[in-house]
Amino acid sequence: MDNFDIKDAIGFGADTTNVTFGEQGEKVQEVIKPIYKDLSRDDLLTRCLGAKTQNNNESPPVVNSLIWTFASKHLHSGAKVVETTKFLAVLFLNEGFESILKLMEVTGAKIGLNSQEFANKRDDSRIDRSERRLSNFARQARISNREEKTALREFFEEEESQKPIHP
Repeated sequence: MDNFDIKDAIGFGADTTNVTFGEQGEKVQEVIKPIYKDLSRDDLLTRCLGAKTQNNNESPPVVNSLIWTFASKHLHSGAKVVETTKFLAVLFLNEGFESILKLMEVTGAKIGLNSQEFANKRDDSRIDRSERRLSNFARQARISNREEKTALREFFEEEESQKPIHP
């Protein structure tokens, strides 16, 4: 069965769990399947609902967005420019606006009071927003854990109540 047939079958809702790919494909599937199952756990997938990630600092779309904000796609940017903007984006994501001011200071730019206040406010709001998101996620995870434990306990209690008592 070639890839086109598999895509068609998936598109029509067919069960593709038993598709065979030959001996080589089965070996590959043996290696990939445990990884796939681990990465497709419900607790991991719920973290990514709404295109959210666990950590914005590790999110490639955020880094890419910053890189292309610094180096325009509409004008040709050489490899050195893109590499420099990559470093700036990572620096900004890890350390915030304060790091950009330090970089400017090292290059000889004079940093005024307004720039310092702006950087502090932006960094503070960025940290606050990140902490709020984290606390909401942690709260939802605790609720989910509690619900799972309750459901499991109720299941076991139901199972125990249905067992016959042997004297």
